[in-house]
Amino acid sequence: MKRFVAGLILIGIIGACASLLFGRLGAAGDENNFFNSHYRARLAAQPLLRKFFGLHETGDAKSDYLGPHYQNIIVEVDSLSGANPAPTILSQLADRIKEVTGKDASIYFSDGDIALDQSVSPTDVDRIAAGYRNKWTEGNTAVVYLLVLDAPPADDPTLLGETHHEDEIILFTKALRDFTAGSSSTYDNYELSTALHEFGHLLGLPHNERPGCLMNSHAEADHVPQYYAGDVVTDFCPYEKQLITAGK
Repeated sequence: MKRFVAGLILIGIIGACASLLFGRLGAAGDENNFFNSHYRARLAAQPLLRKFFGLHETGDAKSDYLGPHYQNIIVEVDSLSGANPAPTILSQLADRIKEVTGKDASIYFSDGDIALDQSVSPTDVDRIAAGYRNKWTEGNTAVVYLLVLDAPPADDPTLLGETHHEDEIILFTKALRDFTAGSSSTYDNYELSTALHEFGHLLGLPHNERPGCLMNSHAEADHVPQYYAGDVVTDFCPYEKQLITAGK
C-alpha cells in the first residue's frame, strides 16, 4: 500500500513538472500555438495559476480588472522629477477605469521621483519598478503601475506609450511633447488618451481601425495630432465598451 501511494505521489509530481514545462514553453512560444490559443486565457484568469505558469504578458491580468477576484483598482504613479501628470488628468483616468470595469478606482503617488532622463530598455523598466514601485495586486485590490519616463526606445522615437508585463503602463513625455508641439493645449488630453489606450491593452483589447475609437492602431505612434484639445479621443468608443463588457 505504501508503495502504491508513493507511486501515485511520484506520478503526480512528474505530471505537475510536465505541466509546468509544457505551460512555460507554450507561454513563451508563438501566440497562436496550442497552449496560448486554448489554455492561456483560462489559466491567466486565476492569479495563482498565472504565477505558476509565468503568464506575465499584456492582457494576462485582464481578469484582475474585470473579474470577481478584486473589488478595487489602484493606479500607482511613478514619474521623472517634475513630470507627474496633472491631477485632473489622473482623476479622469481613474473615472474612466471605474466606468469600464465597474470597480472603484483611485490614484496613488509613490514617494520618490525618478532621476532618469534617457530612453530605457525593458530591463531598465524592471529595475525601476523594483526600486520605486510600492503597490502590488493583493487582498481585494488590483494594481495598475503607471510609469512616466522621458524618451521612448531609440528604434521607435514617435512612440507615445506602451505596456510592460501584464499590469504596467509606460508614458514617454518627450514623444508626447514633440507630438503636441503644434498645439501644447492638447498635451494633457493626449497623456490621458495614451494612458487609457494602454490600459485597454491590459484589458486584452486589440488595435482596431475604427475612426474615433481609442484603440485605433495609430493612437500610439505615427498619426496626425489634433489641434484642439476637445478633438482628442479620451474615452473608449461604444464598440470598445461592448468588447470590454463581453470580456467580464
